[in-house]
Amino acid sequence: YELIRADGKTAGTRHNSALAFAHWMKLQGIPGAVFVRSDDGGCHVFLHNQHASLQAVHFNCRKHLSYEEMMDAFEDEIAQTGELLTRDGPALIRPAIIGEVIYDSFGCFEPQVVQDAESFVIRMLTAKQRDRVITHQAFTQKWQQPGKDIPDSSIINSKVTKMLQEEGWKLHEAVVRHPQVRALQVTVEHLKKVPTGAYIIPKSLVRTTTDQDQEFECRAVVVGEYLVMPADRPSEPT
Repeated sequence: YELIRADGKTAGTRHNSALAFAHWMKLQGIPGAVFVRSDDGGCHVFLHNQHASLQAVHFNCRKHLSYEEMMDAFEDEIAQTGELLTRDGPALIRPAIIGEVIYDSFGCFEPQVVQDAESFVIRMLTAKQRDRVITHQAFTQKWQQPGKDIPDSSIINSKVTKMLQEEGWKLHEAVVRHPQVRALQVTVEHLKKVPTGAYIIPKSLVRTTTDQDQEFECRAVVVGEYLVMPADRPSEPT
């Protein structure tokens, strides 16, 4: 089975996985339905019975905010009350492996399948760590070379350090090209403006993606993390 959208394009990894699971349930004679949600707010449910093919039903549900809606909601507050910061924190970075799948720990982003042998995986050293795939160009332009070995510390014990080193992770400091940004720390009150806890950003504004086919990226809005834009001009919250 393959799910084809009304515009003729195929569905993404999340939908194909749900469709495959519904097919498996049919083959096993397990009654039920499989629900899957799109980043654009639509939902599909896959239904089956033993005497007919799978059926896909689409219905609307809550939608992520668009980039424009996110800017309307937070741009003024970031510009007026956001803290002035410098992007200079270190990150863990390793070479990506063709075919590996990078999952978002918060379940908002679509899994990223590495398609470029020269891309890298970055893990920001924040309270809520995420792994993301970045291009070779973004790596060389934004992060100092070469990286440093990960030292033992009270935060990272020796066993974890050894595991990270074996996986190829290095500590890299940021290259400060546009040092000043304004950062607004997300609170519970801010989340009231974001019904789904996430927003979508057009591919043209995403500088770290290696998926040439995706049209937009979904980004989670998490309490304690920051919405950031350059201090000298409006940009996308990140």
